Amino acid sequence: MRSEPRAQAASARECEALRRFAGANEHSVLPRLAATGDDEHGPWWLQTVAPGHSLAALMARGPIPPPLLAAMCRRALLALAELHGDRAQPVHGDLTPEHVFITPDPPAVTFIDLGMARWKGQAGHPGERGTLPYLAPEVASGAPPDQAADAFALLAVFAHAVLGRAPVAATHAADRLTEIAECGLDLAAQAERLLVDQEEV
Repeated sequence: MRSEPRAQAASARECEALRRFAGANEHSVLPRLAATGDDEHGPWWLQTVAPGHSLAALMARGPIPPPLLAAMCRRALLALAELHGDRAQPVHGDLTPEHVFITPDPPAVTFIDLGMARWKGQAGHPGERGTLPYLAPEVASGAPPDQAADAFALLAVFAHAVLGRAPVAATHAADRLTEIAECGLDLAAQAERLLVDQEEV
């Protein structure tokens, strides 16, 4: 049985994004497309990623030392600038701690999971908006993700890593969506909330 159409479409889009944007170098800012095919289950493809860990996995181990976190953030921003510099104007569309992959040797950042990627002239699936709480306010309000929204999402990801908690006050998805759409990310308020919580421990 072939996979659900929306999931199949996302998989096909990820494969096409890798075909268009991933370089031959295994330390490119995207995984390298290794092979593609089709069988009774539908289209399939294989990608290669250098050994490392997602930022989410590193965050789960405990606070990341500030100098290391700053270096990761710098490399991630440079990687995003490299991706966005392609003439096809690619958009990742779903940057989260799980999708920021850190390779230690040599130090590099790779962006994985391109199921919501889009590029110039390519429309996304209606309703696609990425993952809470890393949405830009305009995306939370219904606009499609663009390169500016990618940059916002990446900074929200690293705000989460710095704070050690989601960079929003709300806990339920609908409330988070409203908070981001109306207020964006109030990092000063989140940092103050964190200090208050630490004083109460």
